[in-house]
Amino acid sequence: MTTTTRTRPGAWPTLSYRDAESALTFLTEVVGFTASVVHRGGDERPIAHAELRWPGVRFRTIHAAV
Repeated sequence: MTTTTRTRPGAWPTLSYRDAESALTFLTEVVGFTASVVHRGGDERPIAHAELRWPGVRFRTIHAAV
């Protein structure tokens, strides 16, 4: 019997910013990333979670630095 095992990356790049809203705007409008998911938070943390895509790369989270 032959068994095939496929593995996926175990680490995801994560970015934290003091001004996550401005970072999201910069990364999407200037750099060219596509925002695939954006979860809005409260006043102290306007972006709770976001995922950005670039061909071949996915950044799992962008959030306000604590």
